[in-house]
Amino acid sequence: MSEHPKFPAWLAYAYDLCSMTVPGAMQSEVVQIEDALMRVTAADVVALRDVPSVPLAACEGYALRASDTANASRREPVELSVDTMQLKLRSRAGSPAARAIEALWAAEIPAYTPLPENADALAPKHVHRRSYKEYSPYLRLHSPLLPGHHVIAQGSEYRKGEMLLAKGERITAQRQAALIAAGVCEVSVTKRPRIGVLIAGYDQVLPGDRHESWRRPDVSGPYIRAMLRRWGYDVPPVEYLIPADMAQPPLDVQRDERAFRRELAAFAQRYDLIVGAGMPVEQPFQNLGLNAQVMYSNGRALVEIKQTPAGRFNFGRSENRSLPKHTVLPLTRPDGTQGGSQTLTSYDQATLINLPGYTSAVAVLMHTIVSRVLDLLEHVASPGPYWETGKLAHDVAHDVVRDAARNGMRWGNLSWGPHGEPLVHLLPFQGDEQIRGVAQAGILAAIPAGDGALPAGSTVQFLRLDRAGFQSRQVEAMHVAVSTGLHPQPEPLPEAPNFDSAAASTNLRDTWKQLDDWFAADPARLPGGLNGPANADEIATLHALLDVTLPNEFVESLGIHNGQANPGAVFADDDTLLNAREIVAQWSIWRKLVADGDFDDTTSEPDPGVKDDWYNLKWIPFTHDGSGNHLCLDLDPAEGGVVGQVIRVWHDDVQRERVAWSFAQWLAQVAAERAVR
Repeated sequence: MSEHPKFPAWLAYAYDLCSMTVPGAMQSEVVQIEDALMRVTAADVVALRDVPSVPLAACEGYALRASDTANASRREPVELSVDTMQLKLRSRAGSPAARAIEALWAAEIPAYTPLPENADALAPKHVHRRSYKEYSPYLRLHSPLLPGHHVIAQGSEYRKGEMLLAKGERITAQRQAALIAAGVCEVSVTKRPRIGVLIAGYDQVLPGDRHESWRRPDVSGPYIRAMLRRWGYDVPPVEYLIPADMAQPPLDVQRDERAFRRELAAFAQRYDLIVGAGMPVEQPFQNLGLNAQVMYSNGRALVEIKQTPAGRFNFGRSENRSLPKHTVLPLTRPDGTQGGSQTLTSYDQATLINLPGYTSAVAVLMHTIVSRVLDLLEHVASPGPYWETGKLAHDVAHDVVRDAARNGMRWGNLSWGPHGEPLVHLLPFQGDEQIRGVAQAGILAAIPAGDGALPAGSTVQFLRLDRAGFQSRQVEAMHVAVSTGLHPQPEPLPEAPNFDSAAASTNLRDTWKQLDDWFAADPARLPGGLNGPANADEIATLHALLDVTLPNEFVESLGIHNGQANPGAVFADDDTLLNAREIVAQWSIWRKLVADGDFDDTTSEPDPGVKDDWYNLKWIPFTHDGSGNHLCLDLDPAEGGVVGQVIRVWHDDVQRERVAWSFAQWLAQVAAERAVR
């Protein structure tokens, strides 16, 4: 299967290890919606009322009963008396019932005002002008108006019971507004970590302190705190810890090291996440201060990244501060009966992540690593950061010499090409010790290692420093539609087989047994494991919301495993396996884009047997790579295709490849790949 990287390939190992920073299962709490900004949903959030809750005027005009106009014609126009209702509209008592209209009356109302009771149509003011008889206003209509004419229907944006946010999504200001409009007053969110910033070094001083000229005002601590606060976290002032003076006699060094460890351990009682910095990455500092922390020994790791700057970081978790919490979740069989249970365990531990190096390296690690750790700690369904692709606006060699062996992270800014494509401009100020690049950058660009320069027009990945939400990035990428050219050509598939449903059912169960055994042999292969079966109600709801009939083998698969427990873990080829609710959530995103006309007159370049739509509402996503790309069940194939074939759908590339003739065949391919590892 071809791959569409959602981040620079050399970060894959580091991102995998970041999952070790999470101390067990998710914990949640209920907060008022006004206090939920930038929190992460712990459960699906549904609309509690229709939006709009009553019919609204689509423009300024005259609300009326459509039935009163049924016989209107040029020869025999209908005349309606007009009530301006100005006083009633300027009162909190001006409800639709209080403004109800009688037969042969119309009410003059502004745009987006609730229609009076009994009204079901609107005559726009820019088309219909009122007249007067003896100072009394009236409206003359020469043709019938149908119910709903220029009316925004109740529930036209959101219907009561419709899912607004899936579990694991961050509540941005825009999403918060939608939730409030839909009647949501409180929401279940994942618990946020209490965050502290700790600087431990030899030459830093607090900003503003009087100091010898060779000492540096600490920039890293304030930068870390500022970014965390910009991302929506409450962070107290930076704290400073002096490491042991290694020039002292050995006994004094040992005493100071013990004191350092005691103070470091005390931080675990005040914070759930400690972001540390202050020590250079090179020798003789690699085993000093936070670079060699030993008090946070659970899941401790030193991570090397083949890049410059920011080629190293380390992390660890503290000992338990209280007893672990166990949550037992019942598992339900397809027939609705209980079929065992699953126990989730969360640990009360603090996590320390240390960012060695000077300001530039610390800033790179904040945006590439710490932002991901925060998403993981809050159990975001598709953890960031969210990388995009653009074209180099100039030759890299003019500003930066590429390293033949080590990849580079470079500061830069964006502009836009003639077709709306993002162009990446690299700044001349690079290097770990330089501050101007950090100060002037709007993006961070990933430059792969290699000989020679990258010419203008080369595709590179970049990261916006505003940590923008995934959904806005996904929609924006739909409009930009920049082809990355990263997709290898798929190998041709064999001729479509004659399917035997009974054999497919048996093979599917065997395939899942192979995968279950493979994952059970090493739980780290799929952190969190697979979900239990979907129940009959979930499958019925899935069919109803999608308005399709899913292939029997796929329904049977949901009855074995309804997706995976940890939406941030990889099931196969950088993809996560969606559960029934997530399938609807992803499909609904595409449905809205289709309804809004985003893909009108836009076609794709499909394999034979696949339609050339950019997206087809009968392409049902069942995986997600976190960047808007999916494997889909194709229920509306072109000539030469088969219903239920598996296709790859990119959000920013024209290719639509067929990767398997059926879901069962695709799953068997996944199992076969696992068998040779």
